[in-house]
Parts: sequence; C-alpha cells; structure tokens
Amino acid sequence: MEPIFRFFKSQAWVICGIWILQSCAPIAGRPTATVGLKTRTVKDLVLEKGQPQEKEENALDRGLQVYRYSGEENYQVDPATQVVQARFRNPVGSEEKVQYWLHEFQNCKTRREETRSKDLHQTSVEVQLTCAERGTSVLFEAGNGYVKRVIEHGQE
Repeated sequence: MEPIFRFFKSQAWVICGIWILQSCAPIAGRPTATVGLKTRTVKDLVLEKGQPQEKEENALDRGLQVYRYSGEENYQVDPATQVVQARFRNPVGSEEKVQYWLHEFQNCKTRREETRSKDLHQTSVEVQLTCAERGTSVLFEAGNGYVKRVIEHGQE
C-alpha cells in the first residue's frame, strides 16, 4: 500500500491525468457525423444552422442545390423533396491525413475512385475513398495523402 500513497502524494498522478486528457482531446474535438442525413429537412437545417450565406445549383448533379455556410461547411439539398442529401466539410486535426481514414475504414468495404484534378495548373490525381456502411467519403490527393474534403452522405 505504501507505493500507492507515494504516487498520489507526488505530482506524477497530475502529469498522468494531463497526459490522458491530451491524448483523448483529438477524439473529443472531432466533429461527429451529421445525424439524419437523407431524412433531415431543409427546415431542420435552417433551424439548426441559420440561413445559408449562399444557395446555388450543384454543378455536378443538376436538380440539387448547395447551401453554403461559413467555415467551409456546405450541404447538398434536394429542392424537390426539401431533404438534406449530404454534408461537405474540411478535415479537422488528424483527419487531414489519409492514413487516419484508412484506419477508420479498416473494417469497412471501401470504394476507391480516381480522377484528374480539375485545376489546369495541377496534374495531381484526386482519390475519393468511400465507406458506404459509415456514410462517409474523403477526397484526397494521391501524391501527398492530404485530405481535402470530408463528405458525409448518410449510411446506406
């Protein structure tokens, strides 16, 4: 019993506690997947986030709209049904590296699609890695493994 009391009398337990809190901080600070995609209405979105800064037609998927909010957060909406289809956001913390997502998706059947960058000044290959079971995709550059966007589209 003596060694346990010495441990708590010393400053070591404080350092241990701080270390545990710091190691768990990235998990606690990570944004959680948006609940209710494909069932959430535009009205729900506006109540939660307020009016979007901008609304525009989706250039890739005609008939759908993109609601743009501050902080590089966008939502894809079907105006016919008034249902939110997907959320697009920037990666946060360790999510910026594709290695993080390979670990997150390790027990998930993934689909990988490669495309050339749309930027005429770059020749990089963009890869979209999708885990349909989790309803999440990430878009990253094949050359450096940095994630550009996280796409939450609801579980299938």
